[in-house]
Amino acid sequence: MKTEDKSKIIKRYEKGVLLRNFSGQLTYEIDGFWYKQYKPAKKKVAKAFGLFPFGFTINGPDEAFQTFIKGSNRIGIEWDVWSGLIFVAKNQKSEALILEIAAYCEANEI
Repeated sequence: MKTEDKSKIIKRYEKGVLLRNFSGQLTYEIDGFWYKQYKPAKKKVAKAFGLFPFGFTINGPDEAFQTFIKGSNRIGIEWDVWSGLIFVAKNQKSEALILEIAAYCEANEI
């Protein structure tokens, strides 16, 4: 059975891509990120944007993810072997924050 990729690319940047994933969430993805880069990148972005961990980091053999909050914004900072480093808006209010994170990542070494 063949499945169709329902994600919609919004904008390609030099380092990453902004898109709506299969669930309709705004995401910014940077391909080519290795798992060993996930934790330092997660910490750097969380500190730069004043994000607080919400729950635990989930680590699997081919994926890792953690939810962060800032006010009413809720985002996921995630990694998997297929997409690399991923920032996901968990609610609509968080979409502006994802755009800011994308701009930050494009302008800085993470």
